[in-house]
Amino acid sequence: MMLATASQVLARNTLPALVAFTLGKDTSLRSWIAVQALPHVTPQTPDEAALTKRKKRIAVAALVVLLGAEFWVISQGSQVVFESFLQTFLAVMIASHLFFFFTDLSKAFKWAAFRMNVSGMLVYRPVPGFTSKPKAFIAGLVAVAMTAQALIWSPTLVGLSLVSTALVYRFTGASHQRTLSIRKLLICYLVFVGVVTTLSGAMVYFLIKQVGPNGEIDVEVDVEGEEELNKPVYQLIRVLVSAWYCCPQGLLISILYRFDYSQHVSRQRAVGVDVAHLHALEPIEAPTDARFYRQLSTTGIIVPTATPRGFVRPYFFTALSSWLSCEIVLAAVWAKFDLQREFQNTAAYDLAGFFLSIPVVVGAVLVTAKIRGEFTDLWTYREVWSVPADKVKGIALLLGEGEVEAGTSGEREEASLPEYEDVTKPEEAEEEVPPYAVFSETKA
Repeated sequence: MMLATASQVLARNTLPALVAFTLGKDTSLRSWIAVQALPHVTPQTPDEAALTKRKKRIAVAALVVLLGAEFWVISQGSQVVFESFLQTFLAVMIASHLFFFFTDLSKAFKWAAFRMNVSGMLVYRPVPGFTSKPKAFIAGLVAVAMTAQALIWSPTLVGLSLVSTALVYRFTGASHQRTLSIRKLLICYLVFVGVVTTLSGAMVYFLIKQVGPNGEIDVEVDVEGEEELNKPVYQLIRVLVSAWYCCPQGLLISILYRFDYSQHVSRQRAVGVDVAHLHALEPIEAPTDARFYRQLSTTGIIVPTATPRGFVRPYFFTALSSWLSCEIVLAAVWAKFDLQREFQNTAAYDLAGFFLSIPVVVGAVLVTAKIRGEFTDLWTYREVWSVPADKVKGIALLLGEGEVEAGTSGEREEASLPEYEDVTKPEEAEEEVPPYAVFSETKA
């Protein structure tokens, strides 16, 4: 009985996240490799600047309308109106995530990465001529059918698991904006866990103080409101909460996977191995006939469909195995003390898994870096996904000791790159360099 309960808990909560982490880290690495070769943004023309302002005003107006609609729904106090609004929101979000999840698995689209002018934000568009319409149609049909089944009829365990997998996968494999640092990520996680643990301890102390003479807590808790929602909607909200608690671990695992690849490329270059064969990135010109594409950089990069293999991944496996060990231990404890029945209407399992796995994963990763002698490399690793035009003129990369500053004329100044080949002038380099660069900060 205990084994069956633990297996059920793992299948419902852990297995979807494990599949999402495994698939999402490959997607994030391919996107990161493509982003390295993208040119930085250029100043906008007056017409483009005016179009950008109009788009911002439209976005603000749409946000105001959305918030106003939400406020109106809440102010009505009608259960029917609220459920209709919630079902519509869940239907759009779940169907879109399932659609892109299935299209990524079937490779229905071939994506190209571009930069928005001025803002430098990353956008992805399907490559013309490389879209499989039958695959996209089937993916959309399955996504809509699963969403309708989950919202109209009682969702199945398999359906809920696929929804959870799609949500976590989309977050884990998504591109990031601006910069992402392992150091800041680890510190933020630990601070958040520490603050919440302190507040939780204070709450427990408050509850203990409320224990009456008969041994019962003199605090009334209303849990009947949860049952007011219909069962399918409530179960989908539970899936969203469960997926949210897995996203921080997925973000950390994916960046550690990219760090492993960065270390692999650095080691290959250090011993004089030509790494140009790792990826042959294809550039693509942004279409000029569509108004939207006028705001893009002139050249995009097609995201590679093949993921690099055959490199050592100590930090990825350390983080993944640490997280999985915490989930297995938690599932065993949950089944041993029959906590599933006690907390069946709460997100206690997901919350416990989050606060248990984060310190263990962070500690295991830091110990691994210390043992391998790569603590400084890990602690200073930083990825630059996009830079606004007002901060970078021309091309600016993060290589070696830090950021290469742009000159006053808009051209990048020469910089010392002790650990890399000369990537500022590829035609004068002694060795052929790859069409991309793995960015990291390494302090001596």
